[in-house]
Amino acid sequence: MYQIDEIESIKRICKTSKLTKTLRPTFGLDRYIDKKMTLSELLALKRDMKSQILTFEPRVENLKIDLTPRFDNVLDVVISYTAKGDIKTNEVRLSL
Repeated sequence: MYQIDEIESIKRICKTSKLTKTLRPTFGLDRYIDKKMTLSELLALKRDMKSQILTFEPRVENLKIDLTPRFDNVLDVVISYTAKGDIKTNEVRLSL
């Protein structure tokens, strides 16, 4: 059976808005568009990302998420994790 790797799965989770998948309405992130990126909003986004990745990508453990806001209203995201049964740390970089 065809299965996507962890990196592609994490990217899909982070790029998908909740309620856009008919059969999986809880898949994806709440949208933080047009919200001022205060510390509380960044912490809520980080919590949401961690929860979604751990729920929908069971192959991931030791998850660490770093968020860095830029001046051009872009958020740089670095997600570090290890695959279950592996000792090597993998990294996913995104701009939201």
